[in-house]
Amino acid sequence: MTSVRPTLPDPNDGLGLFFSFASSLGLGLAMVISRFAYNDGANGLALGTARAVFFVPAILLFCYLSGRSVLLPFKDWLQCAGLGLFTAMGFYGHIGAIEYISIGLAAMLFFTFPPVIAVLQAVVLKKPPGTAKTIALLIAFGGLSLMLGVSFESANLIGIGMALGAGICIGWNTFWAAHRVPHIDGVVAVFHMGTVALVILVGISWVSGTAQLPETSVGWTALIGLAILQTLSLPLFYLALPRIGSLKAGMLGNIQPVFSIVLAFLIFGELMTLPQLTGGALVLAGIWLMQKKDHKERTGRSNDNEPA
Repeated sequence: MTSVRPTLPDPNDGLGLFFSFASSLGLGLAMVISRFAYNDGANGLALGTARAVFFVPAILLFCYLSGRSVLLPFKDWLQCAGLGLFTAMGFYGHIGAIEYISIGLAAMLFFTFPPVIAVLQAVVLKKPPGTAKTIALLIAFGGLSLMLGVSFESANLIGIGMALGAGICIGWNTFWAAHRVPHIDGVVAVFHMGTVALVILVGISWVSGTAQLPETSVGWTALIGLAILQTLSLPLFYLALPRIGSLKAGMLGNIQPVFSIVLAFLIFGELMTLPQLTGGALVLAGIWLMQKKDHKERTGRSNDNEPA
């Protein structure tokens, strides 16, 4: 009996490229329009909570429409629930940093999470990154050091900490999920993490009473828009993966902060300094080199495992 080989991803698949591009554009645009909500009296806690409120029901609907079961064994659910704490910090810090610092700087600092994953693999798993990946990491963290070095003098430290903290939290979640619960569908895992994050953020907003919502329709439109954009971007990314593969999807994902920087300039006239832009470019270059190296290693293992 002849076995049917699975359809291989096509990096040039038109629909897959559209899904991935739309996902990156949505995430980049969401960060930008949050400025309208902040200018209208909202704060980061309100926006982060609103994101979770929209996110969880939408992902549950996506799971239902795509035939994914959200039921998990209790041990697996506990893993996802624990990661939900970091998801809450990621939801809040990612968009909340823009309350204190420029959109472009927040986007670039948050996007340091891929190098964080590589460091966790080296430290926690005791898996040396190799020469090529070490060089890529040095480039990425050199860029981060350059951005931070010039930003500490002028940017708000709370915003810097929130953006970096959100990136570290997302990096930890990605690393932990990949190595402790790799058998769980990624969308289902994110649904459970998001549910816990929703409970945490709504609870903090309720108890503290410090969440500040927008005052006019302009701010409310921005709040709803960013929540919808950030919610839709995840399913679009997962729809792109089987069509164009992880390498192409990851590389297109790298343009998220570029979208944010360009749109922030076009809409609000926000400019990053030359050293900040140079540091950001080094971070993206390091990430790109790591992705190329990972893809080459995966391709080599796949070829070795094929029957002669």
